[in-house]
Amino acid sequence: MTMYIMRRLVSTIPVLIGVSLLVFSFVHLIPGDPALALLGERASEENVARIRERLGLNEPLPVQYVRFVVGKVTFPKVTDDMHITADDKPAIQLGDKVLFKQGQKWTDQYELVSCRMVTSRLFCHEGGVIWGDLGRSIHGNIPVATELKRRFPATAELSIMAIIIAILIGIPIGIISALKRNSLIDTFTMVGALVGVSMPIFWLAILLMYVFGLLLGWLPTGGRVSVGVTIEPITGMYILDSLLAHDIPATIDAVRHIILPAMALATIPLAIIARMMRSSMLEVLGMDYVRTARAKGLSERVVISRHVVRNALLPVITIIGLQFGSLLGGAILTETVFSWPGIGKWVFDAISGRDYPIVQSVTLLIAVIFVLINLFVDISYAFLNPRIRYDS
Repeated sequence: MTMYIMRRLVSTIPVLIGVSLLVFSFVHLIPGDPALALLGERASEENVARIRERLGLNEPLPVQYVRFVVGKVTFPKVTDDMHITADDKPAIQLGDKVLFKQGQKWTDQYELVSCRMVTSRLFCHEGGVIWGDLGRSIHGNIPVATELKRRFPATAELSIMAIIIAILIGIPIGIISALKRNSLIDTFTMVGALVGVSMPIFWLAILLMYVFGLLLGWLPTGGRVSVGVTIEPITGMYILDSLLAHDIPATIDAVRHIILPAMALATIPLAIIARMMRSSMLEVLGMDYVRTARAKGLSERVVISRHVVRNALLPVITIIGLQFGSLLGGAILTETVFSWPGIGKWVFDAISGRDYPIVQSVTLLIAVIFVLINLFVDISYAFLNPRIRYDS
């Protein structure tokens, strides 16, 4: 099992390289100019050219891709007579700039350059995904990694809640529908699943807000917590953080705020899981080992729980993993309608503003999540089906 996991992790490297290359290419095929989007339609050609040069957009695409992955690496000249500033901070000459050491980083009044010691020589890198530096956004010049770290927990919390709702409702519906095949219950549940798949998320979100928020007044219609409620951030997930702090009122408030957006987001995965569970159950119910179990005199409950459901869950787990990855990357409409401060609305605004670093970084993160989820799903097969082994 360990060797299998290691091989899978190593095989993700070319996958991520390919994804980063495709994302970079597709993003730069989007019509429009980031410099023009930043300055406005009436900006002069000189200003647009200056911004394009500052952002590195005037360079060839292969050079821009290498800079996105590796960053801008420079080798400053380090001499024995490095002078000391008035603040008693060492400084080095980098081109036509003097860099002053502040903590573990070198900086001047214009830019911040991260430095590392390699083979007794100092090299500096600016940006680069392999260093964990996702660059800075074009609009606002905000570090993408910092903003992603702030926003991602909100999307993760919403997606986790949505997939939990989809699993807790979808799997029992699929089981009941398969056991009551061609009955009124089966017809009703499958029609409901078809409607759930076909229903636009934004329309359902608005309907839920209108019914449960405005007409009945049971649940809030936006935000993560009510005004005046303060939750000390630990993981960034408000429900978990409030539980860790033993703040029950804040937990209840966070749960009330997440119910409507989670229900709207869970509709499509719920319907897909229910349909897949029903189909898988019907296939397993016709297997020889199920008939043998019944012929041995086992009760129907034992046959269904130990022999049918467990084997029917294998394809369903694959669907659950893929749907969870889709929720993380596709919650744009739900987050927009419910004013949920996650990465969905952030990416939508970045696409509209041609903010390449944000789009590229978030897409690469979603690709990494998909790869890890698929690995987790494959490993879980061995626990659900003893016949599956990953020893070789």
